[in-house]
Amino acid sequence: MGITFDTPLLSLPGIGKKRAELFDNLGIRDVYDLLYHFPRAYQNRGKILDLAMTPDGVTGAFLLTVGTVPQTATLKGRLNLTKFSAFDETGKCTVTFFNQPYLKNSFHVGEEYRFWGRLTVRKGSRELSSPAYELAGPRKELPEIYPVYPLTEGLTQKGVMGLINLVLDEMERAPEGFPDPIPESILEKEGLCGLREAFLAIHRPKTTGMMEAARRRFVYEELYVFALSVSLTGKKIRSGHAKTMTLPDTNGFFKALPFEFTSAQKRSAGEIASDLCNAAGRPMSRLLSGDVGSGKTAVAAYAAYIAAKNGMQTSLMAPTEILARQHANDFSKLFAPLGIRVSLLTGSLSAAEKRKVKEDIKTGNTDVVIGTHALLTSDVEFASLGLVITDEQHRFGVRQRSILSERSRKKGFDPHVLVMSATPIPRTLALILYGDLDLSALDELPPGRQKVDTFLVDETYRDRLNGFIRKNAATGQVYIVCPSVEKIVEN
Repeated sequence: MGITFDTPLLSLPGIGKKRAELFDNLGIRDVYDLLYHFPRAYQNRGKILDLAMTPDGVTGAFLLTVGTVPQTATLKGRLNLTKFSAFDETGKCTVTFFNQPYLKNSFHVGEEYRFWGRLTVRKGSRELSSPAYELAGPRKELPEIYPVYPLTEGLTQKGVMGLINLVLDEMERAPEGFPDPIPESILEKEGLCGLREAFLAIHRPKTTGMMEAARRRFVYEELYVFALSVSLTGKKIRSGHAKTMTLPDTNGFFKALPFEFTSAQKRSAGEIASDLCNAAGRPMSRLLSGDVGSGKTAVAAYAAYIAAKNGMQTSLMAPTEILARQHANDFSKLFAPLGIRVSLLTGSLSAAEKRKVKEDIKTGNTDVVIGTHALLTSDVEFASLGLVITDEQHRFGVRQRSILSERSRKKGFDPHVLVMSATPIPRTLALILYGDLDLSALDELPPGRQKVDTFLVDETYRDRLNGFIRKNAATGQVYIVCPSVEKIVEN
């Protein structure tokens, strides 16, 4: 088959245009992206539970024999229900599937299956609702640990796992297409497993020890590649050449602002202007750090204003569509009276809207382009990209951040780069992490902005916390942020 890291997903068996678009929603466009699409959790299906001993609400694996012929019924609202009874040595339960009538012919009396799902116990009756299932038997060896992958609508765990297994099988046959970025001498020195072994262990772990060894290797690899990238980026910056800009009359910009810059904003804006307008043509590479509310976006807008007045386009990439739209609204209100055109490019736009925005970018009919990962697609071509800004830059990988810069280099010059972070970063740590990035720190808040206070409380504060939420909800807004924290192994 000749699969390598660079093989497009469309070239793999069973991947058509529509399915490739679904994977694209997860940022998976080639075999490299697919193999590095790691599981978000693992299910321990090797630990078999007894029906009679398992309490209500427990999720786990059950080795059951089909006891009755599956029956399908259609309820109100066109809901299909397929049910049958299954049992183990300790008891029996009802297995139910919704809107999958074809499963009626998949289960046969006397067959043994391993089911994975949440057991519901009501008045002594047990039920498994839409569980995962695998045909078991003395000749069928079932893996104990199952990976659980991040998905998007239209993709299933089985589909993602099947495609990854196809590539892993090809890797075992032809490993030369998958070179290890870490030299063998370093692998031996650090006690790390090789790339092929690591991929097999992370996607097909036989033990938790194998899985942890693979995780350790990939963590090391990420830091190793990052360190190399920082080193190479520093060399490129020192040897690169950007288009020198001239400082325009900025009175119009500051008059359009509904507030006055703080001294920290003025200092950072001056540092950025000096970078953009340096006579040597050295590309700016600057980190703008500051707490939430310190005014990073306004300083970034100042940089975009200078670029626009010099006939150069600005690209601002945000990690989420909500943040991208917020930036687009803010920039549009500020720049519309100044004659600077702002466009928004996100994955949720219609096909016609995307074509229009991309055409404006290509022809230079827009000055500032704000978007999400949609900016990274290969058909986005800039007329004169001179400034690349990334917000919450720690949310983007090195590979992602470099794509936009490469687009500018194809035009014969390097872009100026400004990265923003709300994470407080000490100067010494910033220099270590970001190499040759110069640091501008917004260390004060604008007038009227309150400092953000963070408190950690335990469950003993639950009543007081709920009262605090009710009080604030009655007079304003309350945001509840729920992080996606998953167990490494689900027992």
